[in-house]
Amino acid sequence: TRTCGTIVEGAPPRVTELVEEATLPAPAYWRELQALLESLLRGAHAVAASGNLPAAAPADFYAGLAGLARRAGVPLVLDSSRAPLLAALTKRPLLAKLNRRELADTFSRPRLRNAEVLRQARLLRPRGACMALVTDGPRGGWLVAEGAAWTARPPTVAAVNPIGSGDAVTAGFLHAWLETGDPAQALRLGMACGAANALTRTPGEVDRAKVRELAGQVVVREM
Repeated sequence: TRTCGTIVEGAPPRVTELVEEATLPAPAYWRELQALLESLLRGAHAVAASGNLPAAAPADFYAGLAGLARRAGVPLVLDSSRAPLLAALTKRPLLAKLNRRELADTFSRPRLRNAEVLRQARLLRPRGACMALVTDGPRGGWLVAEGAAWTARPPTVAAVNPIGSGDAVTAGFLHAWLETGDPAQALRLGMACGAANALTRTPGEVDRAKVRELAGQVVVREM
């Protein structure tokens, strides 16, 4: 574990993150974690794994998790990038999620125009992802599924602290997917949760009434 601090100052707010370096887990801990995840998957409706793997982590850790989830019949949302993400796609996760910069890094593209974002996102499906979601902060995102694609534009909000909005998008998307099975509705709620998170100082805290309000303002368009 580690302690990280966020400094929010001024109006409009300037956000500074103070991120402590974590102690690298020993190899035995990764094996214990995998065994724990395997036991938890037996009672799970879904699982979300977020973040880039730390140094010295097993390169195939996410691929192993994706395999466990597939064998358990549990949908997996994987929010990561580069080789660990690509290796896990062969296990057919429900959703590969990454931001625009991570997508560019994953395919070694220094800069992606809007049209190229959708083209590169579509490359994740033949590699195994059932769906792919690429986010671009307050500018919205792109979702690719079988035979369809959507763009989403979230409402403009007076952001207080955007830290955690990416994870809020993941949570909202997964919740709506489990409720409806509708990719467009999942995209809408995910964008609303990301915007609602930015309205609070504490990451991961959203007001449900505000989420519902913002969901009605998200513009989702099929491509």
